[in-house]
Amino acid sequence: MTLQVHIAHRKNGACSVTLSGRLDHDTAKTCENQLAPILKEKVSGVLFNLAALDYISSAGVRLVLKVKKQVVASGGKFAVLHMQPPVAKVMEMAEVLVKTEVFDSEQVADIYLDAMQRSEAMKHADMPDE
Repeated sequence: MTLQVHIAHRKNGACSVTLSGRLDHDTAKTCENQLAPILKEKVSGVLFNLAALDYISSAGVRLVLKVKKQVVASGGKFAVLHMQPPVAKVMEMAEVLVKTEVFDSEQVADIYLDAMQRSEAMKHADMPDE
């Protein structure tokens, strides 16, 4: 089985990445190449939808971790939603994600990402002198 990658730009500079199929040694490099353009931009967040991802290998886990590190290092937020139980188990064992990055619905993930972006913006807002 192959891997399908669908990237959609979302509001506030975030991107949604939907993966379908298998993210393994044979497909990870192709996936990384498809994600490269969004990682070169400064995105406010990346939301991985893994509802149709049937399998993930260590190469796939490394890619998810690499994307997460790049997004967070550039000040963006990272979240994953709709993991299938076998994929969730592998991610749990690899300790790649923290609970605040895993969501059951896109609506809840959007609320979280919006709140984090607002919080970050407030940190960088000019505060008037008192």
